[in-house]
Amino acid sequence: KEKGVKKKELRSFNLYQLWQHLSNQFNRMEARSLDIICDLIRSKKKWSTFVDNMWQEQYRKAVDLPLAELAVDCDFDWRVLSSDQTVSHLVVLEDDRLGGIPSCNCACFISSLVPCAGICVVFSRIDASLFHEANLHRRWRLEYHPLYTKALEKLNLIHPKGTEEPSPETMVPGYSQSHLDITAYQSVLYPAKADVRYSVAHCESAGISQQFAWRWKGSLSST
Repeated sequence: KEKGVKKKELRSFNLYQLWQHLSNQFNRMEARSLDIICDLIRSKKKWSTFVDNMWQEQYRKAVDLPLAELAVDCDFDWRVLSSDQTVSHLVVLEDDRLGGIPSCNCACFISSLVPCAGICVVFSRIDASLFHEANLHRRWRLEYHPLYTKALEKLNLIHPKGTEEPSPETMVPGYSQSHLDITAYQSVLYPAKADVRYSVAHCESAGISQQFAWRWKGSLSST
């Protein structure tokens, strides 16, 4: 019922109001992300709870892989097997293709880039620290998040860069805006001229597109 009411309200919006709505939705999402990152920094975390849960789950699954052997003259360092040898992990301790992190040929690692059960087994054999950011792909490291610098500034851990223009990776457009409801929308005065409305809507669209384009490019470069 609530969604139906919202759809009805959106259908009554003109193009300018619709783009304002989308822009504010995007800004609120960015603001929530910024708050989450600030909480992680306060807790001295190096990666998100989402990544930590995946990593811990793989660590628990390592008990199902009791067999591990050091490889010789292979393009991998360790072979990890289940007791019936139906499950196999080929582990490389320092994969140059991924920035020197440990890697595995299993579907779990390839899809997530989070250390899998096979990698966890190997680290238990070599008595090395497993839960360290050096073993995690930069995609998941908190310091590489586009809003990380902005979060440090919000927490007064670093000083803003003077009067410089904020970069796309640290900018949170309209963060200071309050959450708007339909009453606020109805009170908005929008330009009477069609060409002005189009220009404003185009700017709103370009701003959102730029943010997503930057994120997509950053995601590709990190892999």
